[in-house]
Amino acid sequence: MARGLRFCLPPKKVDGHDAKCSFELLFRDLKKFGPPLTTENQDRLKCQLKHISCHHIYSYDFSKQIHNLSKEEWEALTDLRKDDSIIITKPDKGNGVVIINKLDYLNKMKLLILDATKLKKLTQNPTKFREDSLISYLCKLKNRIKSLMMPPFIRYYHVVLPLVSSMAFLRFINLVALSALLSLQ
Repeated sequence: MARGLRFCLPPKKVDGHDAKCSFELLFRDLKKFGPPLTTENQDRLKCQLKHISCHHIYSYDFSKQIHNLSKEEWEALTDLRKDDSIIITKPDKGNGVVIINKLDYLNKMKLLILDATKLKKLTQNPTKFREDSLISYLCKLKNRIKSLMMPPFIRYYHVVLPLVSSMAFLRFINLVALSALLSLQ
């Protein structure tokens, strides 16, 4: 437990998606920050990184990994994990490990919940009201965005003339971007 909660053992198997994402990010960073590459060299680099990632994923063998725990430490961790009478958690401050008796922990949590100075009991559930008001606000925002995305028009003898100004154009571009973010079309 002296090693802290960030201490980890080698994984039993490699997460393929995680490894591939790491190599894709490496390729992106090499392309962005490395020396300029031709399209052919970029393809070659991508192919090499793909080969390395696949080799890493499929040739990983847990039994060949160096274990940084002794047999006694491994057994102690296994026993702690199987013990249902304790809770293993992080401390409020710092980077360590706290092992607490489960009954003591639950009693302390009940005392915190029942403490009227810390929490108060609600007479009704505000979630539905807040959800409805948020949905209403988003619908109004959606309608407003749709109305603002149409450029202003002047009707003059059945001819429709658009008003064009630099500010209206910038507003239009901003609203198109916002619309794309909100998936409104």
